[in-house]
Amino acid sequence: MGFSLIEFRKNRRRKRLAGKVLFWGSLAVLILDMTTPWPTPVQGQYAVWWLLVTAFGAGLWLTAKRLPLEETLEIAKYCHGELKVPDLTSELHVTIETAERILGALARKGYARVEDRGEVRVWVFPDIKSPTPPQPPTPTNRSHNNSN
Repeated sequence: MGFSLIEFRKNRRRKRLAGKVLFWGSLAVLILDMTTPWPTPVQGQYAVWWLLVTAFGAGLWLTAKRLPLEETLEIAKYCHGELKVPDLTSELHVTIETAERILGALARKGYARVEDRGEVRVWVFPDIKSPTPPQPPTPTNRSHNNSN
């Protein structure tokens, strides 16, 4: 099974939402548990439980916020080894600042280099970039079966 942008976006959205709900919800219940006799008569009886759920929610939320470096490399393969910031913002649904951070991180790790082409900055991925762009099939390079 290959890389799917739609699945990536869905999973990221789900993780972010679940993380926020678990984090803030369990934090609110933790505060209630520590300060009131509700939900149990003993205050703080389930404090450790709510702290664990809060930590799990924070972990989900943080994993959803990580920079999608591997996914960007997959997108670079589809774009023949060249990416611009607008390409990344539209594909990953991130802000311009986040796209620049992603591309900057990949450049620092040695996966990409920046080329200024007039007024456009292009991040080139030399390990991914093919020496010649793929050509669409033409009548001269299609195989014909002339076995009549």
